[in-house]
Amino acid sequence: MTRLDYRVPFVATGFGSSQLPTMRVQVFDPASGTLVTQQHALGTIMSVPRWLQVLLTVMVALVVFYFSVRALHVLRAYWRKFRIYREATRKIRNADNAQDIRQALIAIARAEAWPANITVDNWARQWTRRFFTSDNLVQCLNQLQALLYGKAKTSVAPIQVELLSVCYRRLPLLKVIDLPGK
Repeated sequence: MTRLDYRVPFVATGFGSSQLPTMRVQVFDPASGTLVTQQHALGTIMSVPRWLQVLLTVMVALVVFYFSVRALHVLRAYWRKFRIYREATRKIRNADNAQDIRQALIAIARAEAWPANITVDNWARQWTRRFFTSDNLVQCLNQLQALLYGKAKTSVAPIQVELLSVCYRRLPLLKVIDLPGK
């Protein structure tokens, strides 16, 4: 038997879904010499006016555009924060004195949109209030304050190690990308 495609013109007269009737087709089968009746279920169609199709398409396009712009804004903000943190971790890693570490803390404060020129004590308060705290971090920041404002003469190496671990905990991707020596 050969396959034939039939087109039945149908015009929807109303809005909504319509159940189409079952279509019966009689074909002559030359092999058997008889008429064969075939039934085809056409299913349901949905009719939506053109103005509503256009309105829904425009609304979907606007929603997609809005969420795309929001996603780009979030990605741009994250990328900005990531770049500043990356530069701050480089400053911390290459720091020779307490002033270099202080500049890195100011950069981290800028990345987090904290007040400009923040003190070490206020930086520690902001950090513990917004993220997490550890006894080592508090001790290291106290030691940094003693180096900056006192007469203490200790190494900045333990401060560097603790601040780098804090930055890596804040942005884990930084640990993967921020390789030493780059």
